[in-house]
Amino acid sequence: MEENKTEVVQNELDLMDLLEAFFRSLKKTWFFVLILTVAAGGIYCEMSRRSFVPEYTCTATFSVSAGFNSTTDIVDNTKSYDSRATTQIVNSFNYIIASEAMQERVCQDLNIDSIDGHVYIATIGETNIFNIYVTSSTAQMAYDILSSVIRNYPTVAAFVIGNTRMEMIQQPNLPRHATNVFSRRITFIKGGLIGGLLGVAITLLLALRRKTVRSASDLKGTISLPCMAVLPQVKLKKRRKTKTAGVSLLDERVSDYITGPISSIRVKVIRSQKANRECMVLLVTSTLPSEGKTTISYNLAISLAQSGRRVILVDGDIRNQSMKGRFGVTESTVGLADLVSQQNLNLQNALFQAPEMENLRILAGDTSIDSPMNLINSPQMGQLFEQLRTMADFVIVDAPPTGILADAATLAKYTDQVLYVIRHDIVPCYRVVDNIQSLVRKKIKIIGYVINGKPISSFGRYGYGYGYGFRYNSHYPYGYGKGKGKKYGYGSDQNK
Repeated sequence: MEENKTEVVQNELDLMDLLEAFFRSLKKTWFFVLILTVAAGGIYCEMSRRSFVPEYTCTATFSVSAGFNSTTDIVDNTKSYDSRATTQIVNSFNYIIASEAMQERVCQDLNIDSIDGHVYIATIGETNIFNIYVTSSTAQMAYDILSSVIRNYPTVAAFVIGNTRMEMIQQPNLPRHATNVFSRRITFIKGGLIGGLLGVAITLLLALRRKTVRSASDLKGTISLPCMAVLPQVKLKKRRKTKTAGVSLLDERVSDYITGPISSIRVKVIRSQKANRECMVLLVTSTLPSEGKTTISYNLAISLAQSGRRVILVDGDIRNQSMKGRFGVTESTVGLADLVSQQNLNLQNALFQAPEMENLRILAGDTSIDSPMNLINSPQMGQLFEQLRTMADFVIVDAPPTGILADAATLAKYTDQVLYVIRHDIVPCYRVVDNIQSLVRKKIKIIGYVINGKPISSFGRYGYGYGYGFRYNSHYPYGYGKGKGKKYGYGSDQNK
């Protein structure tokens, strides 16, 4: 019973994920849906206008009576009998007008091959009065057909309903106006509705076919790594007086919302470090730029320092040094590239204290190098990391993404574990799996992965209410990080 309940809840969550994915896709494709709606409305309107055929209706009114009058009945039943005769005429009319005899008589009368129109009959209330209607594409044809039906109907009907007498109350007149009117507005709305529904259907299909990582279940069965945490989406406006940039545990606006998942990562990292009983060097990377690895490195370092651990946070992205900006540091500093390339620099002097954080020191410089592989792969880099191990309980390395450059995989050989960051609903599952497997084949240990930037559910399923926004940067070659101004959140290095 409990298993069935769990299965129902899981199906419900999957449906909610699908709805959220659909609305996110709709936000991206709304302009396409709008264009399709307008185009479909215009095309449908033009096609309807070209195929529009006006209809003219000609009408005649008759009364009918049976050829019988009672002279012996005390009560006069003539009216009732005439009403039944009218009903009989109406019920048998379709049969009569569709009969070959009627068709032939009208065609011969009008000297035509077939009747171009529709003939029908209707009674007026519970009386012995009925109307004959004829609709046709021209007013003259409608009038001619009705006139011929009136002339030939009594003769043909006599074989079916017997002796009846029809008296004309209102003679047919040549119609002056068409009974149907072409409305551009209504036709355009109908076509636009069809186009809009088609656009929405395409958007839904795209949402169904998009195989990106939205939850841990998307990677289940393909990788055996644990999901360390799921971080919610956070969108902030930068305060003028705020020294730090980006989403931070030190920002009271969001600390209550991100403390939980960051603490979850911290606990699991500490647990892994205790198993080794020595300094742990943890490298944080992702598949693509702007998935939030810098934000997670930054906040994880702060959380570890707040728990009393000695922490060194290293900006390992030599191509784009940006970590110091997170702490509001504007003075000139020394980073990895400077220490490796210049032998006269001292590591102890290069580290600077994080503002108002006693246990957190940072190694982040100003020098950015476009081709740093020679430095990363040098013996001096290995020696530098050995020195770092002796100076802290944890060394957190914010590395470049693995999906485009080999920098992170090369840096990883100096570290103990890798924390992999996955941006929610951005990177295809196969790319995440390929990159993780590539690291594993190089004998690199991965402690787990983090899903970053899960949006708040409009159905109230997620409890944080914030998530990480991000922005692409253009500091890398080969199209790495080029976003052409596509912004999510704020700040030049937010969620790098």
